[in-house]
Amino acid sequence: MKMRTSNLKMSYGRLTFKNTLTALVLSGIFMFTSCNNNDDGPTPAVETELGYVLHTNSAGIFIQVSDSLFSGTINPTDFTNAVQVAGDGNIGRHGGKAFNGNYYADLSQAGDVGIQKYVRNESGNLEGAGFISTGADIRSSSFFDIASETKGYYLDPGRSTSALQVFDPSSMQRTGQIDFPSEVTQYNTGDVARINMATFVKVNGNLVYTQIEFYNADGSLAYDSTFVLAFNTMTDSFEELLIYPTALILANPPNYDVVTVDSNGDMYLMGILAKETALGNFSSTYVACIRSGATSFDTSFGTDGLFDFSGIIENPGTGNGFVLTFFGGNMQDGKLYIRIKSNEVLEFAQLADTDIDAYVVDMNTLTGFKIQDIPSSSIGANSFCAPQIIDGGVFYPVSSDDFQGFYRYDIATGEVTQAITLASGKPVQLAKLETTE
Repeated sequence: MKMRTSNLKMSYGRLTFKNTLTALVLSGIFMFTSCNNNDDGPTPAVETELGYVLHTNSAGIFIQVSDSLFSGTINPTDFTNAVQVAGDGNIGRHGGKAFNGNYYADLSQAGDVGIQKYVRNESGNLEGAGFISTGADIRSSSFFDIASETKGYYLDPGRSTSALQVFDPSSMQRTGQIDFPSEVTQYNTGDVARINMATFVKVNGNLVYTQIEFYNADGSLAYDSTFVLAFNTMTDSFEELLIYPTALILANPPNYDVVTVDSNGDMYLMGILAKETALGNFSSTYVACIRSGATSFDTSFGTDGLFDFSGIIENPGTGNGFVLTFFGGNMQDGKLYIRIKSNEVLEFAQLADTDIDAYVVDMNTLTGFKIQDIPSSSIGANSFCAPQIIDGGVFYPVSSDDFQGFYRYDIATGEVTQAITLASGKPVQLAKLETTE
């Protein structure tokens, strides 16, 4: 069914990048300030390291914490005092995220889907500190994000498909919801049979963003445009409805970091271009950009505001199939660290090929390269986590019949090392726990 064209205006809210983190009480230290003309300005932020988290699955789902960064050969089944989550490898591949010294996963210890908070206790181990259920329709760390010590947001279509849910990360209690305004609901008319919210939630500065999709009864998109909503995290009020006149299915399913924010506040949104192909209603993955402080998509970015990876990947193919970036990426200083499926896919059987590779993409010049020394991964044996930037290195998860673990790419030198080898299980997430004062 052909999607009806929507002549829609593009707009967007301001973007800045600032997380409000809880202050640490430092005993025995007094800080003195004086009001004079020689004031040196604000005290620089001080980061306090609380440890590192290694999250694995398949041979049981284990979440372990350590004072130092994990390295060498590790068998998660030998962990002592690790968190062990009920369930199999298929439901434990989505990982979690670190915030304010805590780790938030997408499964409870009983294997229920939702937001599970883990804190490091006095013994130095991780323990559960609250859980919010979201039902079986949502299972990914991309469906929630945290703005501050007491404010976070998540999707729960079972509760409402026309509202963003609000929760308190300190108490792990749902505190309310933000209903969609008329600017959004006016499109839920005519042939629209359902609304899909199972995409992403991303906090950037004082705004939180999420996507909404409108579907016809036959499962096709009702509009050939992308709808992204922005809400103010200070007031929990609607700010902007951004409509880009090309349909991008962002995080479908929501298994990876498809929305990432650079260190300067620029935000990049990766999605599958929705159009008819031999394999269905999708094709190559594209990236859109919203510059820091801008109120609209950057239409000068790439071609008409979109960029694909065909000029970077090794085997872009003929365009008759599609090339898919499966597992998202993370950014720092203009560089996108991402895993990309290097070969064009012409049939579904190719999705199991071992050809998911590590890339570095300069988003300012739109050039990039494959990191040749990092082995390829397979989707069939893979987790869904994106590369993680930790202590000057980028840790790429590698998962195949030949290797399970993480490789480290040194940002400064480009040196590649085999960082963590898993003797059992598969890599899910590697995270650093820290707080900032």
